[in-house]
Amino acid sequence: MGRYNDGSDGTMWRSKVDGTQKLQLVFPPMQAYLPRWSPDGKQIAFSGHPPGEPWQIYIVPAEGGSPDLIYRSATKLRGPQLVSRRHIAGLRREFTEQSGSAVYVLDLKTRKASKLPESDGLYSPRWSPDGRYIAAIPLDSLKLMLFDLTTQKWTALAEIFVAYPTWSRDGRYLYFDGILDNQEGSFRVQISDRKLERLFSLKGFQAAGGAFGNWSGLAPDGSPLFVRDASIQEIYALDVEMP
Repeated sequence: MGRYNDGSDGTMWRSKVDGTQKLQLVFPPMQAYLPRWSPDGKQIAFSGHPPGEPWQIYIVPAEGGSPDLIYRSATKLRGPQLVSRRHIAGLRREFTEQSGSAVYVLDLKTRKASKLPESDGLYSPRWSPDGRYIAAIPLDSLKLMLFDLTTQKWTALAEIFVAYPTWSRDGRYLYFDGILDNQEGSFRVQISDRKLERLFSLKGFQAAGGAFGNWSGLAPDGSPLFVRDASIQEIYALDVEMP
């Protein structure tokens, strides 16, 4: 199964990879972005934006139902990731005169959030499949940071522009859309030795921008996923006969 957003109205859908069993999960006027499956495939967490309210974190059953607001905040919450039936990692982002962000872990049973140590200024958290690490990036997106839950320390994996980091299923790599030497491409970094690889260039690729930039990710088989802008811009001259 896959999940995706309709960029035209912010609705959220679920379907099989071949497009069958299509089911709408989020309806207007709610806008939904950044959906992520739970490990058991039964729930989907997403950033939701009801009219007149800040972005919050919701969970909806994969088979359909009413979205559940799992944590309410006066500030914007984005980038949820369900990592077990009990825990979710997300971003708490405060828009004030001194705008900032931090990474929080939410206990779904108690509905209480705890901030990761020294995570101020970081966002877009991604929990590793083995549960040992959490990756995140700073607000300027110029580094890829890694938090070791065993040592409770952050280290820099790579100093490069990073967007939408995604773990490989075996946890050996982090994939991301990056910019190095003014050239955009698809990259990955190996966790064991911090080796950075450029997989291919994205020069000439017309990405479709969304609410949170140009999305990228990985398919279940490890194939890179991107959203392409397939629209056409033309100039027309119209002859109109008025009655």
